[in-house]
Amino acid sequence: MPIEDFNRLPEEKQDEIMLAALREFAHNSYDLASTNSIVAEAGISKGLLFKFFGSKEKLFLHLAQHYLHKTTNLIRHDESITDMFAYMLAIFQAENTVFKNNSDALLSFMVLNKMMNAPDHPVYKKARALYYDTYVNTDMDRIMSRLDVGRLREGLTPAAVREVIELLL
Repeated sequence: MPIEDFNRLPEEKQDEIMLAALREFAHNSYDLASTNSIVAEAGISKGLLFKFFGSKEKLFLHLAQHYLHKTTNLIRHDESITDMFAYMLAIFQAENTVFKNNSDALLSFMVLNKMMNAPDHPVYKKARALYYDTYVNTDMDRIMSRLDVGRLREGLTPAAVREVIELLL
């Protein structure tokens, strides 16, 4: 499988290629992003890029998944926090710290913003599904595990609380 060939590259070279792609997709829409610019910045041939990823779409989806995992791993959740709202605040504070101290994370946020503002774009739809599966659903499960259902008003269900929080996220 070609992605395995990519994973055999030295980590520094993988990072160069991923950062070049991230910059290109952050500063241009998916449709306007140029694989020529990516390979020029990364110092590889276009044929090698397509050997690794197969297509611009697969590169974009791999990139989205890579940076979602990277950003998620940078955010440390304090498992000792038992209050749902305190936990949400801790997540937002951790994300803020990550974005302030990590230019890759800021670029990935720029790509994410483009994805969210083009809801009908087919590649962005696939990447958003990765985002929700990898990031939002994981955090929502952690947030909801801290919900004290005994404190909910009568008639308010955990499902309704989750829906409101997801809209806010």
